[in-house]
Amino acid sequence: MTTREAFVLLYTNQSKFTEKSKLHEASSEISISPWSPSMEGKDSGWVRELSFRYPLDGIPMCPPSTMVHEVQQARLCAESDRLVISYSVQSLDVPYGTYFTVETKHVFSPILKETPNPNPNPCLLYTSDAADEEDSVDLGGRRIIKKKKKKKK
Repeated sequence: MTTREAFVLLYTNQSKFTEKSKLHEASSEISISPWSPSMEGKDSGWVRELSFRYPLDGIPMCPPSTMVHEVQQARLCAESDRLVISYSVQSLDVPYGTYFTVETKHVFSPILKETPNPNPNPCLLYTSDAADEEDSVDLGGRRIIKKKKKKKK
């Protein structure tokens, strides 16, 4: 499978993968915008926004669920045939939830093997190096970035 085929299978507007994965984790009120060109400049890829209600059952000092805002950015590097999907996620109604953003990156790239393979273009899924950072990641290896506080005048 090429990285382009992986994108079509998992992330295009017609793919049901994202919606099904959110339903699998018991999320509800799922809304997924279509992909649109990123406003960050040339070759910055495509972006879409998701919102959904995520269950927090049993987590102390939290409501039973939280609305989540997620921004996904997709970039395909033509030279290396790498597909990079970046996620930026905020919990909106958890105490202090908007003070933190969870950043995650998935990189799909072709694997070159020395031995013949019936599938000449497999892809490797790699989660960012956030797991190497000790105190700035959650238990799932996702990067946690503190939101900058605005100075009051």
